[in-house]
Order: sequence, then C-alpha cells, then structure tokens
Amino acid sequence: MQTNAANSPNFDKLIFHHLTKTAGTSLINELKNNGLKSFDNARYDFEWSNEAFISEDYNFFHGHFTFDKVAEIVGVSEKKVLTFTFLRNPIDRVISQFYNWKNLKKTAAEAEVIASRNNDQKFLEDNSSFEREIAAMTLEDFLLSDHPKILDSKYNHQTRYLANSESRNSQIETAFHNAKFNVLNFYDFVGIKEAYNTSCRLLERKLNIPTKSLNSDNHININSKKSFKEKYQVTKKEYELLLANNQYDIRLFEFAVAGFITSNKLHSKPNIENLLKGLDSGHKVKI
Repeated sequence: MQTNAANSPNFDKLIFHHLTKTAGTSLINELKNNGLKSFDNARYDFEWSNEAFISEDYNFFHGHFTFDKVAEIVGVSEKKVLTFTFLRNPIDRVISQFYNWKNLKKTAAEAEVIASRNNDQKFLEDNSSFEREIAAMTLEDFLLSDHPKILDSKYNHQTRYLANSESRNSQIETAFHNAKFNVLNFYDFVGIKEAYNTSCRLLERKLNIPTKSLNSDNHININSKKSFKEKYQVTKKEYELLLANNQYDIRLFEFAVAGFITSNKLHSKPNIENLLKGLDSGHKVKI
C-alpha cells in the first residue's frame, strides 16, 4: 500500500547526502512538497544538530555533508534511517559549479543565511573575499586555481565526498575504491542526475510513495547564459584540465551508472536507449 512521504513506513528519518550541483535543490523542494518535515538549517557538517535529528518535528535532512557525517548519524541512530545520494557527469558538475559561483548575488545571499544562523561573521568575510576572487576568473583561471575552496570543488569532488576521511586523506586511488564500496553498499538509493526522471520514479518506489509524486521535469542551466537548451562551450585546454582533475570522478560516475542499471533491472532495450539518451553531456568542446 502506497502512502505519502510524511508517513511512509519505509523510514523514520530520510537523509539526502547532497553532492553540490547534482540537481539536489529541485529534489529537496519536491520532497518537502510531499509532506516531509525538513530541517533546513544544516547545510554542512559543522551545522549538524543531533537535537533536530532526535526531534519528532523533523524527518528529512539534507546537506553537503562529508561521508563521515552521514555514516556517523546512521551508525548511532536507533531510528529506521534511509539514505540516498545523486551523482552527475563530473565535467558538467564542475562547469556548473563555476557558473553558479559566478552568480555573485546568489552566492552572497546563501552565505548571509549561513553566517546569520551560526552567528559567524568570519564565514561572511571569507565568502566576500572569495567572491572578489571568483568574479575576475575565467573558467580556465578557475581550473588552474589552487584556492582551497576551488580545489575542493574541481578535483574529484564526488569521489572524495563519498569516501570516508581516512581514505579521502590518503591517496585518491584509495578514496576511489572506498567511494565505490560506499555507493554499492552504504546508500539505500543512488540516483543519476542525467537519468533524473527514471531516478525519481525509482526513488518513489524506495520511499513507498505514489508514482509521479516527485515532479521530474528537472532543469539545470547547461551554459553560461542560463539556457536550458544550449550546451556549455569549453575550449580544448579547459576540457583537458577538466579531464585531468576528474579522472576518478569519471570512473566513479561510470561505475554508478552501471550499478544504477543493474540494481534497478533496467537492462531492457527501451530502458537502456532512454538512459543513454539522457546521459548525453551538457558540454561541447570548441574546435
């Protein structure tokens, strides 16, 4: 028997491990629209609230957490916790992150909210300094930058955030194998941004909510002009830098797509054809 997300028997608490620029914001809003009681004040590890998690007032938690934080929560909870995450083509994800940060008004507004709820003026000052830096950057500058915040985003980000800290702080190869293990064994569901429609239908089943409860008409701007139709245009050098910085993320994405097909029994010809169509990248290399 299906029900709504607010009283699904499949979980007491739902955790969305939201990797940046993977269509998460749209999905979070859809889940909230389906009756989930969302705790919106913990975007990062340092904001996590055990009191909120224990409280009956909230049953949906989401943020750009590290894997360690999510594993810690699941490991100590006596509740029935369901965890899920989404992956995205790494090249598109990094480009999207760059243009998202270039939207200075949006970036400043988000930083003000986080600083305000944590009474953290330094967070705001650091973000203002970062804004000044990113404002002057081209995509190539961004890809060559050694700024810690940029390095965190542009260098195998999905691999590192799906691996535990011990692996992440070791060699990237170690982090990659740990991330693969976690994708396969830890999460109750792993979606693919490029197969967003199919992912939503499968997530509905996992949550035991009616089909098409989640609006899967998801759009992510795929170029610098905020168009949903045209692809990002990148130079050959930019593309080479993107590849060099994301070799492990590319391998992890391919592994996750294969697992998505296998675990959800999507081997039939129509399913495969539709999935491959959706995996068409959102970038184009200038010749």
